[in-house]
Amino acid sequence: MTAEEIYTERLTNTDTIALATLNLEGNAPRVRTVNMVYLPETPNTIYFTSNGQSAKTKEFLVHDTVSFITDDIDHLAVRVNEGHVTRTDNSDEVFAALDAKYEHIRNFTPEFRSKLVIFKITFDEAVVITRKGETTLTF
Repeated sequence: MTAEEIYTERLTNTDTIALATLNLEGNAPRVRTVNMVYLPETPNTIYFTSNGQSAKTKEFLVHDTVSFITDDIDHLAVRVNEGHVTRTDNSDEVFAALDAKYEHIRNFTPEFRSKLVIFKITFDEAVVITRKGETTLTF
């Protein structure tokens, strides 16, 4: 597979990413595992949800630069070293994609969904990791 094919496959099929943020003070990293969805029509963007009152959400308001890496399956992964988090307003499309991918999200109650905020991470570069090394893709 080409680096581009691995990139699309990993972002489409990974269940979680390890998402690195900075704490509110900006002096310590925080890593969390989050469910995400990739929409091929926006190749340099992934989407995820967070509780609107969570520490993670508050951190994004202060420090919008993040890093992430996908699950490593058969020594194939995608890493983004500099992504930017923003809220997104296309919640219907993103929730439909999340519902299709994750049964537990599909079963969220309307009350619980109303507390969630949908975020997107956009990036200019992604590193595709394989047994043979790393390839940087630019968008």
